[in-house]
Amino acid sequence: APIAALATRRLTEASARAAFAEWCNTYPEWVTELDTGGLLERFKTPLPVEPAPPVRIVPTPAPPPVEPVPPTIPATPVRLSPRPASVPASRSAALLPAPFAWVPIPGKGYSIAKYPLTNAQYKLFVDAGGYKQSKWWTKAGWKQRESEKWTEPRYWQDSTWNGDEQPVVGVSWYEAVAFCVWLSETSGEKIMLPTEDQWQYAAQGDDGRAFPWGNDWDGIRCNNNVDSKGIGKTTPVRTYEGKGDSPFGVVDMAGNVWEWCLTDYDTKTNDVNSDANRRVLRGGSWSNYGTDFFRCVYRSWSLPHSRDYGWGFRLALS
Repeated sequence: APIAALATRRLTEASARAAFAEWCNTYPEWVTELDTGGLLERFKTPLPVEPAPPVRIVPTPAPPPVEPVPPTIPATPVRLSPRPASVPASRSAALLPAPFAWVPIPGKGYSIAKYPLTNAQYKLFVDAGGYKQSKWWTKAGWKQRESEKWTEPRYWQDSTWNGDEQPVVGVSWYEAVAFCVWLSETSGEKIMLPTEDQWQYAAQGDDGRAFPWGNDWDGIRCNNNVDSKGIGKTTPVRTYEGKGDSPFGVVDMAGNVWEWCLTDYDTKTNDVNSDANRRVLRGGSWSNYGTDFFRCVYRSWSLPHSRDYGWGFRLALS
């Protein structure tokens, strides 16, 4: 029975037939008796072989057409414009600590400092013996320095006013002129306080605007005390950059500090050696509470030896 069952299993056909053949050879006397059921004939007759499934031949797709490669066209050479000749660097700008830059005023033949002069910049004059050598001072200025025993700006040691990038304050018109003469000698450039006309044009341009930034007052554009909202001191000269700039990009032309001009308030002379005793101040300061003080056309003055914590200056180059 196990052999008969084995013979009917297609998966073991070869092994079943081999085993049956071996058994028949070993026990031939049993073959006749065992084959009464026709088992021997069944093993002699091969099982039908199922035909193999037809092979499906998939045609190989034709390759995609090859597009013609366009001929290589040499690139047109790019003609670069020659770099313009570099503008000679200003020696004074290289000497002074940042922030410092000259702003050229188109068509007027002068440049003006972008910011009021800072404590760090004025320190060069102090360290160079500026208060010890009369050659940089007007006669009246040196006489005043000796009489008052000036050795530095009035608030030079006061931390409220002496930050490196705060505008130098507590300097008289005499000290401002002496600094300009020293820097001119040191740099080989012609540097002086701006005249009143130069200052106003740099602040206002030629469109008659009321304030450096436009015609409407805006207290967030400069350091002021309008409506008693001020901070009670000067601010670093870059604080309002980009907010209250003049048409030429000059900073702090309104607020922060009043700025000495070269000009005499009454006679309009620009002679540093004249006996004028009222020199022009422009721009308004951190302490002023009325908007008129910050107008481009507003004129003020003080005595040339005055050293207030609201007075500072900026430079002009011609």
